[in-house]
Amino acid sequence: MSASLTSRTRIGNGKVIGIDAAGQRIRPCARYAIKKQKNSGNIDVDAVVEGHTNLCHGMEMPERLFTKKRKLDRNIAAMFMVDVSGSTKGWVNDAERESLVLLCKAFEILGDRYAIYGFSGMTRKRCELFRVKSFKETYSETVKQRITGMRPQDYTRMGVIIRHLTKLLNAVEARTKVLITLSDGKRTITMAIAATTI
Repeated sequence: MSASLTSRTRIGNGKVIGIDAAGQRIRPCARYAIKKQKNSGNIDVDAVVEGHTNLCHGMEMPERLFTKKRKLDRNIAAMFMVDVSGSTKGWVNDAERESLVLLCKAFEILGDRYAIYGFSGMTRKRCELFRVKSFKETYSETVKQRITGMRPQDYTRMGVIIRHLTKLLNAVEARTKVLITLSDGKRTITMAIAATTI
């Protein structure tokens, strides 16, 4: 890992620690309450208030006055496509790489599946995709080195990349699937290339 990125990660240790703490709070709380249940240890306050109101109006008190905790089954797959076109040169590229380190840390804590790919290109006939981490890979030193080695390339070519990554994402078994783009939002393309692609 480069000295600059390492130093920023160390300086930003508060961010990493914050992610650690937030992730650990989320994991134990990955449960949700089913309301209006019979014979459970937790009282459903809303059901009790509703039942008391019914009782005051001459109706019977309902039996379902409890809640039941059920484990929330997280089944998420996230795909990150990272813009490494020429316009990301400088602080944008630094911010992207630092963000990826923090994102990886967060996803590792939560245990969710994720993949990272960089993209660039020249024309519609030359779109480049750089694998940083596939869904099958672990967050290893190799992945960290790929993140550190991400550098601005050529132009912004997104259409083919989105279609290809969507195909990869759809091949993953998950209830929730998201495709997220990290980019500066600038369309880096020369007029000569624009004329050939219209």
